[in-house]
Amino acid sequence: ERRRLAEADMLRQLEAQSGSAGQSEDSGLKRNIESLARSDGTGGVFSITRMGVSTAEFAFNGWSRAGRGRWREYIQVETEPGGDIERAVVRRMIALIREHYSGDFRWESYRLGRTITLSAAPQENEGLEDFLLREFFGTPLARRGR
Repeated sequence: ERRRLAEADMLRQLEAQSGSAGQSEDSGLKRNIESLARSDGTGGVFSITRMGVSTAEFAFNGWSRAGRGRWREYIQVETEPGGDIERAVVRRMIALIREHYSGDFRWESYRLGRTITLSAAPQENEGLEDFLLREFFGTPLARRGR
């Protein structure tokens, strides 16, 4: 409920800002508001419950205003021996995100201490993977071994 109220407050703020913004800013803000309005209100929290050398499990505690309510999923992830289990976990998380979002979505980052906008668009995949690796595992960008 707090998240829903915060989202509604953010939309009101964006609408207020769009009224006083310049023409190019105004169109960008309107696209952002329309994008958020198209969202079905689905959100959730990822929680890694088990990490092994080639297997892992994470939980997704989800909620949605449009139909499904609240739910919890446990997702198993495996990689071949010697594979990158952290990247495999992040890729599965991205697949779950894309079940609900095809474009921009908001991410509450405890690492950064703020909410940011990320993109689930396939052309933004590398950047999203890198961000989530740092978010969950503290993986630096220099470690791009695939």
